[in-house]
Amino acid sequence: MVIQILKNIKILSVLLLVFCSLLYCNNPEETARERAVRERLSDKEDSPIRSTNDDDYYGRYNSRDYEDPYCKDLRKDSEKREEYEECTTRCEKVYRSESSKCEKLPIDLISKLDQLFSEMEHISAREDYLDREVNEWDFGVMIDIDTAPVVKLIKDWSQREVGEFLLWVAKTKSVALAIVHHDKESEILKASFTKLGEGHASGNNRIKYGIGENLEGSGYTFLNIASNEDNPFAFIALHNLLKNICSTKNCKLQVYCSRKEFTNQLSRRNQCHYASDQRFSRSLHCYTHGPNVWNDWEEINRDRDFYDSHFTNSDKINEAVCDTLCQTTNCNRDSL
Repeated sequence: MVIQILKNIKILSVLLLVFCSLLYCNNPEETARERAVRERLSDKEDSPIRSTNDDDYYGRYNSRDYEDPYCKDLRKDSEKREEYEECTTRCEKVYRSESSKCEKLPIDLISKLDQLFSEMEHISAREDYLDREVNEWDFGVMIDIDTAPVVKLIKDWSQREVGEFLLWVAKTKSVALAIVHHDKESEILKASFTKLGEGHASGNNRIKYGIGENLEGSGYTFLNIASNEDNPFAFIALHNLLKNICSTKNCKLQVYCSRKEFTNQLSRRNQCHYASDQRFSRSLHCYTHGPNVWNDWEEINRDRDFYDSHFTNSDKINEAVCDTLCQTTNCNRDSL
């Protein structure tokens, strides 16, 4: 009897140990982002900038997360005049002409946004600087208040730095999603691709040229990278940009059908990033984005994530569609 009781106790101990392991140990399948969200929720005091996130993760300012006094309210207190001047100075540095929006924020948040802005002012030549040094949720909070700081940075950055920024957007779902939610006028991508297109074309054609620039080796445009990273939000952000600069369907398709013309068989050898696909081996041109981007676009459009009246959910983009378009529309990127 005693032996049986001991056996039962041993079995219960093992079961209890297993239960505790399941309850308290980290799930090996838990993603880094899920852990980050859990940690942010468990200890808000250690978060650089406190913010709320939806299921897809994008930074959003929430005043209820802060107990600090607001910058504008310090003006009423003569004893805090110095603090008031300090926070207004920071607001003018970060938000410029939109500093009045910043002055309505808690002073602690203003300080953190100032620090974030400084971290982004000079992008290091080291790979993935933004991914390692800039918190993606904090970026979302910054542009939720206004896009002015990022647009200012883009204008001051070199083309290489803008390219690094666009790589970050194309590779990081939460950053692209924050842009989709907080930049309805597409000011950030408009400024970015305009910068990349400097020295080529003019007006909106400069933006279109910039969209086709390689960011990471031959054939790695913004959309190619977003496709490789399975980042539909980058597609949506870019299509929102096209809705803001184009008034016709063909204007938008011209971007997706952008191509380089070849004069002969020899000149196109090893120049097209999807040339291994035999369906395209005899083409006299190489499309800037190509089949993988078109396939992803088709899936996103089928789900109606673009909300574009120029397209139905059955519309496709492929070589046949682009060949037809390019008979009447200039698709040659080099001639923009």
